Formats: sequence, C-alpha cells, structure tokens
Amino acid sequence: VCWREIDDLAADPDQPYDERLQLLARAGFGLAAGIPFQIHGFKGIVIFFANPHADGRKLRDKTNSQMIKYAANFIGAVAALQLPLQNAQVLQKNRPVTNWRILRAKILTIIAFQRPIRAKRKRGRSRSSSGSWGSQLRRADSFTMGLKKIGSFAMNREESLRFLSNATTKLKSDMRKSVADIQHISKTKSMKWWTKIQGGHASIPPSFNINQCMWTFAGVYSTHTILEKLDAVLATVTPYTLVIGPLGALTTLQFNLTAAPASQPRNAFFAQVIALSTCYFLHQFERLDKYHRCTLAPAVSTITARLGLIHPPAGATAVVFSINYHEVEEMLLFLVGVLIAISLAVAINNMSDKRQYPNTRWMMCQ
Repeated sequence: VCWREIDDLAADPDQPYDERLQLLARAGFGLAAGIPFQIHGFKGIVIFFANPHADGRKLRDKTNSQMIKYAANFIGAVAALQLPLQNAQVLQKNRPVTNWRILRAKILTIIAFQRPIRAKRKRGRSRSSSGSWGSQLRRADSFTMGLKKIGSFAMNREESLRFLSNATTKLKSDMRKSVADIQHISKTKSMKWWTKIQGGHASIPPSFNINQCMWTFAGVYSTHTILEKLDAVLATVTPYTLVIGPLGALTTLQFNLTAAPASQPRNAFFAQVIALSTCYFLHQFERLDKYHRCTLAPAVSTITARLGLIHPPAGATAVVFSINYHEVEEMLLFLVGVLIAISLAVAINNMSDKRQYPNTRWMMCQ
C-alpha cells in the first residue's frame, strides 16, 4: 500500500486543480492511499486516509496493508451488489405483468384450439344425419366445392396484396425511423464534439514556485551537461554519436512531471527499447522509403499504450531513428544515455522534500 501526502498531491502541477483535494489538504488529512478493486467486472478505487503523525512503519506493516486490501474488496463487493439489487427489484415489480401475459397467451391458445374441434364435431353430426341425402347432393357438393376454391383463390390473392401493402408500409416507416435515428445520433454527436472542443471544466494547473523551478533547472542542466560531454567524447574516440533530441523531452518529463506515469523509469526505458526495435525492423525493408518509415515508426510504437508503457519521447525517438539508418551500436549508446538520465533524475529529484521519483516500482506497477 503506497501512502501519499495530500499536500504534495494538491500542489502537484501535473494534477488538475480539484477543490475537494484542496479542502482535504486544508482539513488536515495528511496521508491517503488508493486501493483498487474489481468484483466480477465492477471496478473502482477505495481511498483510505491516515493521520499524518502516525508511525510510518505501522501504516506500511504487512498485516495492516492486508487488512486494508481486504476492506477495500469488501466495500467494493457492497458497491457492486447495488446494481443487481436494483435489477432484482425491477424484476420483482414486473413479474405480475409478465405472469398475466403468459396466462393470457395460454388462454387464447386453448380457445383457438377448441374452435376446430367443435367444428369437426358439428360436421360429423351433420354427415351422419344426412346420409340418405348424400347421393342426391353429390353433384351440388361438387359445384359448391368449385365455387369455394374460386373464392379461396380470390381471397388468397387479396390477402397477398394486403400483406404486400402492409409490408411496404412497414418498410417505409422503418426507413423513416432509421433516417430519423441517424439524424438524431449525428446531431447529438456533433453537439457533444463541439462541446468538447470548447474545453473542459478543469482549472489550469498551478505554476511552479521559485524553489521547484531551481530544482528543475539544476536537474536538466546537470543531465544535459553530462550527456553533451559524453557525445563529445564519443565523437573523438568512436565514429558514433549520441542522439540528444529525444533525451531533451525525457529530461523535461522527469524534472517537471515527476508524478506522471509517462515519466517513470519503467516507461522511459522499455518504451525506448520498443521504439528502437521498431526502427531497426523497418530499416530491414530496402524498398520502404523514408516517408513511409517516418509515418509507420511512431504509429507502430503506439503499442506501448497496450502494454501500459506510454512515453511521449519514445515517439520522437521513433521518428529520429527512422529518418536515417543507425547502427545497432548507436541505438545501444542511446539507451545508455536514457539510463544516465534516469539515474540523475532519481538522484536529484529525491533531494527535494516535495518530490519523489520514481512513484512506482522500477519494473512492475505497485
């Protein structure tokens, strides 16, 4: 369980301004921890608060952490139970109506089956009583049956025309309804899109104070001084150079957005490895020109989002290394530069009382 200081979260420029968070910080809630839960697809986070003057060892004790996690699952189970309870109440409310519909359908079915049975009985009685007249009425019956066939044919034709007319009318109404639905959905989407373009309701993040700006300046300046010196040494000793461009974006994230997930060492290293591997793979296709390499490399590198390794400088790396062919040694030197930047960011950021870097585990998420 990772306990964070609410004051640091409230003053973090990477977080949008939240009035509730500011009030919690003023009220004296010093520490907070968020425990995620998932109960059969129902996801959420339970936030626990702690006394800022409490013993840190007791808060991070294994027994206490286990109890907090079980409590979060219990609260999540109670929250997940609300929707099934509401559905059960609706089902219980609609059950009499459903039962009445089933009963009505059964009654109508019984009545419909009894009518032909009664008609057959009546026909049997009439035939038994008119046996003596059968020989005399055979010709009349044959003439009557012919008239019935002609009438039934005309009736079937009328029913077919009526069915075709009804089907055409229903098709037209369905088409009108579909067009109306498409217009309504398009209008709703357009209005929602226009509302999003105008911006959200989140406030502008607060700016850094002088102290934090000095820490950022010192970190970026120190890191790039070492990287530029390494590039100069490599240029004189070896035929290779150190690509500095994407490392500038990396140091900006590390010293300005220390709490952002994209700034963490795990994302910074593995996302760069994926970007470099993508560029090396694309350069193996000789018929692939520079235009398609520069468009495919950053697009393919977006698989880092699926792996939970979002890192914007990796996109810059993919573009830079896809323009021209780079040897494997240059790619390895670039990864060395990434490791140097990560090491200096860890050393310098943690010297400040208001910063912590990294915020997650080195290799796995906490």
